[in-house]
Amino acid sequence: MRGINLISLLNAYHNLNKYDFSAFKKYYGLKSKEHEICCIEELLAKLALYDVPMYENFYLSYQIPHIGKEFDLLRFGDNHLINIELKTNAPKKAIWQQLKNNKYYLNYLNSKKYYFCYVAKANRLYQLNENNQLINAKDDYLIQLLQTQKLTSITNVDDLFDPANYLVSPFNSPKKFLQNQYFLTSHQNDIQKRIFDTIEQNKKLKIFTISGEYGTGKSLLTYHIAKRLINAGFPVLILHCGNLNDGHWKLQQQGFNIVPLSQLTPQHFKSYGIVIIDEAQRIHKQPHHHEMSLQDILYQLNKKHSWALFSYDKKQTLSHSECGEQIEQVLYKLPNFESYHLTNTIRTNQDIVDFIQCLFNKNTTLNIPNNAPVEFIYCSEKDAIQYLNYLNQDYKIIQYSLHKAKLLRKEFSQLKLQSSYDVLGQEFDNVAIFIDKYFTYNAQGKLTYPITTADNDEVRCLYQNITRTRKKLKIVIIENKEILKRCLELLND
Repeated sequence: MRGINLISLLNAYHNLNKYDFSAFKKYYGLKSKEHEICCIEELLAKLALYDVPMYENFYLSYQIPHIGKEFDLLRFGDNHLINIELKTNAPKKAIWQQLKNNKYYLNYLNSKKYYFCYVAKANRLYQLNENNQLINAKDDYLIQLLQTQKLTSITNVDDLFDPANYLVSPFNSPKKFLQNQYFLTSHQNDIQKRIFDTIEQNKKLKIFTISGEYGTGKSLLTYHIAKRLINAGFPVLILHCGNLNDGHWKLQQQGFNIVPLSQLTPQHFKSYGIVIIDEAQRIHKQPHHHEMSLQDILYQLNKKHSWALFSYDKKQTLSHSECGEQIEQVLYKLPNFESYHLTNTIRTNQDIVDFIQCLFNKNTTLNIPNNAPVEFIYCSEKDAIQYLNYLNQDYKIIQYSLHKAKLLRKEFSQLKLQSSYDVLGQEFDNVAIFIDKYFTYNAQGKLTYPITTADNDEVRCLYQNITRTRKKLKIVIIENKEILKRCLELLND
């Protein structure tokens, strides 16, 4: 997207034919609607100052990548930023809420910010002041801000926004989550509204599912729904299919009833009319080490006539005995079933997502830039221990299954690392993982690990560990020339 002069936009709108105006919009990356252009024209008429440079370098209908949050008008300056929303007509409460939301999203930028809204029907300009109050704004004040703004030279406006800043993990940032310091994407918001309204209006009993791969905001959406239901007075039980982390304990202290699958009993279903199952793909197909199976849980839900929400990523399993992809085969056959699927990756850097796909399958070919936030080191087992100890200061290093004491795993006990089982649903800015000499590719080009057990699969654990990454990935390759060669192929473009 390019910054545009608003007077140039109006001239093009009035003087170009449909085909040429479409090409004009394409050049600037504009997706604006006709009513927005009309509002701009009326706003400029209201300001009554025909000063072409004053309207230079506006970004029209800009959306933050992956998040989908849109701003009608943005202009970036070294000394201050100006945001103007455009409305044909709108109540003050809606204007206040939108400008307040905009303030949250733009807060990560360094310069001072000013938030305005122009309502065409009333021909009125509003401002959100520093006390978050919506006040009538004077035209001269906006003109002064425009004239004194020192425009920022921008090569790519997307570089100003890091989507990860707007995504809060209920586990890694429980305080922000509890204080509602986050926003959902429009798709997430639509899903939570539909589920909440169905339960609140006591419509026909249903089993809901929310599925999505890593980085789609599944955990945040799931726990947002749980929080909203709890705040509305509904009895909610959250079943976490893994080890509870520190974030879970903090949520428990604030009234969230969370139990791990290993401690779930039929008694738990008696007191709760709504059961939310997180990381549901890890439920075992059959009773396993005294844990309830998927059929056991479905039996109790049906027996107690409970609402249920299954949240899962069918790829994120750690052993062959877990449901994984088969969970859908079971749930989709149930009556009163309603499913939702998250598709857009919003948590993780897209280059990291592409790299992971290519690493796990040699037949996958994607364009990964050489400057992708992925680094690797090739070393011996002995050197790996020393290097990982060094990385432990700035990276989250994730171990495979702790109860496996083969190969060099026992050597890692001195690092006191968390395992794949401990980090389910969590995310970390910088993640380091290690790949030893036993990983290889099979005839189909898929990453495999010859030494596995019925309870654990190293490839599944590696996938779980590596997909916890938000911003930067470091790979310690231990005496594995095949993996080194693959990484060089991917990053030597």
